[in-house]
Amino acid sequence: MSGKFSIQCISGSVQSELPMITERLPAALPGRATRPVVGSGIVALAVAMGIGRFAFTPLMPLMMRDGTLSAAAGAEWAAAN
Repeated sequence: MSGKFSIQCISGSVQSELPMITERLPAALPGRATRPVVGSGIVALAVAMGIGRFAFTPLMPLMMRDGTLSAAAGAEWAAAN
């Protein structure tokens, strides 16, 4: 179903000769390229989280020595890690 449409404005109406399409289009299905992109993202997140998790352990004594991390906060961070 298609037809012409008009827009009502304060100063008057605007007519258009462009057709207005009201048909439902099929939903876009993910292509074959979606799976490698999602898989790469999952692997990248796992690697980044692994590096961050194991890098915290040797940095914790240095942060406590510098006074940027108290013993209580360090215990909480280590438990969360």
